[in-house]
Amino acid sequence: MLPHINSEMALRQERNKYSDADTTITPLATRPAASIATILKAFGSSIDDDSPRTTMREPGSDWSMLIDRIRLSASRVREVEAQARERELEFDKMVERFRADMGVAEERVRAAEAKASQAEAAAAERIRSLEERARIAEDRARACEAWLRQVHDTIVDEFSIPDEVQG
Repeated sequence: MLPHINSEMALRQERNKYSDADTTITPLATRPAASIATILKAFGSSIDDDSPRTTMREPGSDWSMLIDRIRLSASRVREVEAQARERELEFDKMVERFRADMGVAEERVRAAEAKASQAEAAAAERIRSLEERARIAEDRARACEAWLRQVHDTIVDEFSIPDEVQG
């Protein structure tokens, strides 16, 4: 909020404050150019002042408060930007760690898949081997049964009592 000042009264005060007892108004073209030192003195500064000003000390003025607030806001913006940069760096580190962890996890998955594939192939081979052994065992069992029938038939034929002898 800017202070409301009667402009005519302010002009008179400024003229009286900075004039060298010359109260006549001279046209702009004939006035000597104000030096930077004069201008800075008017605002409470000097040319030799190399340090940045933190506040302007004009009594009764809201301008110094405005400048202080601007500086405070700018400082806060710089702090927020620094925090944002820090968070961005932390985020980038987290992303890199995540990518590394994902790479390790993907490698583990590939290793587990390869191991599972090998186990599946080994199991399939064992199943084929066991099926072949079962087939061979069944063939042997059939052959044994055939031999047992022949032995049985031979025993029955050779050791049977003829019907004439029985009675």
